[in-house]
Amino acid sequence: MKVAIVTGGTRGIGKSITTELYHEGYQVIAVYSSNDAAALELQEQLPGLEISKCDISDSRAVQKLVTKIFRMYGRIDCLVNNAGIIRDGYFLMMSEEKWMDVVNINLMGLVNMTKAVLKIMKAKRIQGKVINISSTSGVAGQVGQANYSATKGAIVSITKTLAKEFAPDQININCVSPGFIETDMTNELRNKEEIKEHIIPLRRFGRPEEVAWTVVFLASEKANYITGKNFVIDGGMIND
Repeated sequence: MKVAIVTGGTRGIGKSITTELYHEGYQVIAVYSSNDAAALELQEQLPGLEISKCDISDSRAVQKLVTKIFRMYGRIDCLVNNAGIIRDGYFLMMSEEKWMDVVNINLMGLVNMTKAVLKIMKAKRIQGKVINISSTSGVAGQVGQANYSATKGAIVSITKTLAKEFAPDQININCVSPGFIETDMTNELRNKEEIKEHIIPLRRFGRPEEVAWTVVFLASEKANYITGKNFVIDGGMIND
């Protein structure tokens, strides 16, 4: 049985990714930061699912977690770096705290998780997959999201770099950049209908599972010749 780790794996897009990988037969470890109720609810829905609470911005905590997972299962085949937060605001009014909160989770959390997992994949010669979740904000920018867009753009860049570094090890590293997806985050938008009508050519928000399906494909052997690519899932909103 293949083993997959999904950060931010108990809510929103991450929940769908966890669920789809689970149904594909993976042993999934869903990593989350704070919402115990959501994690336990998902675990009840998916018997055998492992949940782990971890602050991924803490490199020591991440190393401890990844080591524990490897000792439990003897392998790690897939890492999905999905965890992310927003702290929106206009650039000139954005505090250093808002910047660092987003950088520490969105970027350094990904760095910590990826470094710990790639060390194992490389040392144990596992032809694994790493899938990073970016955003259209990281490709095209978004007003009020300088911090978020910067981290998501960095995720696209680090994906391309690591794909080249680890290609000799037969480790595939790709990126998925969702646009407007039906989640708790987008449900709070006041102008949803306007966005659908005037910005998204398909005239609707995407469903979380539509992102998850791409992730599952990239995690599979069907994607063995794909690495260093960014897949934009946005209903035709931007050209990449």
